[in-house]
Amino acid sequence: MTHSDDNLTHHGVDDASGGGYPNETMRLLIERSSCRSFFDRKIPENVMNMILEAGNRAATGGNLQPFSIIKVENPG
Repeated sequence: MTHSDDNLTHHGVDDASGGGYPNETMRLLIERSSCRSFFDRKIPENVMNMILEAGNRAATGGNLQPFSIIKVENPG
């Protein structure tokens, strides 16, 4: 994807709403959303491991790494 220099800012492109992202990382950051709708079924182990790995590597404010991950397999 190419853009003219007069369109660029320190974040990539001046008008992100037009869908012209300089790279996949910027697209993911700008288009991300939260999901709070859940199914009552077990997450496959390989998917859970990938989610936990991503959580361990995620950026945190001030790089202080203040996070907790609680895995509940039996709600009782």
